[in-house]
Amino acid sequence: MRPKSKDLIGQIFDFIQSHHKGQAGVIYCSTRQTTEEVAQSLRDKGLKAAHFHAGIDTQLKDDTVSEWQSGSVPIIVATVNN
Repeated sequence: MRPKSKDLIGQIFDFIQSHHKGQAGVIYCSTRQTTEEVAQSLRDKGLKAAHFHAGIDTQLKDDTVSEWQSGSVPIIVATVNN
């Protein structure tokens, strides 16, 4: 846990690059919309990231889990709960 900065996506990106480059991980957000926005912003910065929440269809969930398990998409941005 870290305090949010004004450039939250930059802060997340820098943390990943500095401490976890090439590793798999999960980033938790409080809303479904935020998971989608954060995942897209990380993709815009060149990272392979996907969102995961209760509002996506079962096939997309299964595909996302498979991509994460295989390492082709190492970053999942998910809701803390539904």
